[in-house]
Amino acid sequence: MLYLGIDLHAKQWTVDLGDEQGNLVRHRQVSTRPDELRKFLTELQDQASAAGGFLAVLEVCGFQHYAVELLREFSCADVVLVHPAERSKQKTDRRDARKLRDLLWLNRHALQEGRRVAGLRRVRITRPEVAASRQLTSLRTKLTNRRTKSLNRIHGLLKKHNLQHAMPAKGLQTQKTRRWLEQLPLPDVDRQEMNLMLEQWTLWDE
Repeated sequence: MLYLGIDLHAKQWTVDLGDEQGNLVRHRQVSTRPDELRKFLTELQDQASAAGGFLAVLEVCGFQHYAVELLREFSCADVVLVHPAERSKQKTDRRDARKLRDLLWLNRHALQEGRRVAGLRRVRITRPEVAASRQLTSLRTKLTNRRTKSLNRIHGLLKKHNLQHAMPAKGLQTQKTRRWLEQLPLPDVDRQEMNLMLEQWTLWDE
């Protein structure tokens, strides 16, 4: 089995590959251009096939999803996703990739058997449909919060000129009040901001 530590960045992966005895097999940087990544992983897949496959470890970041899916596509036996450790003052991509590979190799048996490892904060990778559901829920929450901020600002503009009592309906979120807001005479800058808030309100609803 081969063991791969990956320090992820938007423009490159720093990879550190070791063998079953813990010896360094390969260390390099790989561009995140799709053709470069696929070329590297094709070579790794061929190399690992003679060693019984390979395991990989990487830290949580904003773009680990693509890396996990790509590693699985190229027959990675297991992808270990971990929370970042405390940053060292002597941090380098090379050291980070080596530390991750050492972490994977030292705990290889426990990880392969599904046992917990003290001091290792592993993140369980969710199924794609579960991840999509969570993303949708998060998106809805964010949009609802943004709509609330837009509505609060509309209320703020009305209160600025003590116009809240002139609303043609009890609630702000009615068609009658909406038409009134669109035509309400206001100073130029306030009118411009009101128009923007109304556009945002429409966008968040959609």
